[in-house]
Amino acid sequence: MTLRLFQKKECRTLTVRSWLILITIALAILLTLICKLHSFLAISEPLPAEILVVEGWMPDYCMQIARTEFNTGKYRLLVTTGEPVIYGYYLTDYKNHAQIAAATLCKMGFDSTLVIAVPGNGVEKDRTYASAMALRNWLKNSNSNVHAVNLLSLGPHARRSRLIFQKALGDGIKVGVIAAKNLSYDENNWWRTSNGVRTVLAEAIGYVYAKFFFFPKPPENYN
Repeated sequence: MTLRLFQKKECRTLTVRSWLILITIALAILLTLICKLHSFLAISEPLPAEILVVEGWMPDYCMQIARTEFNTGKYRLLVTTGEPVIYGYYLTDYKNHAQIAAATLCKMGFDSTLVIAVPGNGVEKDRTYASAMALRNWLKNSNSNVHAVNLLSLGPHARRSRLIFQKALGDGIKVGVIAAKNLSYDENNWWRTSNGVRTVLAEAIGYVYAKFFFFPKPPENYN
């Protein structure tokens, strides 16, 4: 009697044509994601709002965009946000990006009585959330009867910023968003430059983190 340790079994496998079809589908999906990713992140969905919020870390040309947006909208106040500067802190009178942005706007001719600098508390982590919480506290302390704000951010940072500001401000204040164009790369061909790839992929990862893994402390427990 022969002891059999192996046996033959019929197995189905993909043909070369099937592999080509699957690879083609995968490439088509990848190309679609590449083409749509930037527009998904660099979202512009403004709301009817009385306050325009400007992230102060953005380059100077974004302050001109903020000025134009304020003048064409029905805003009554512009608020700049931002954390302390980490370079040149001892060389400037402006110690945070909120103050720098406000001063830049005034230097451009913006009415100083219509701009308020609301700096964050200087945390090392979750700086956007810290800026959003500073805005929340300012709105609360100033007794502003605000139901909606528009947030001006830079390129693909816009969707993540809106999400984080909405988490900080809560359901009582709706957050619209306006994405200023990032001039450091071609937004339609962002994958062709190292700066575009770094910026877009970093913001995509940051958005996934903020959406699914960021659980901030309740506002009443935030310091």
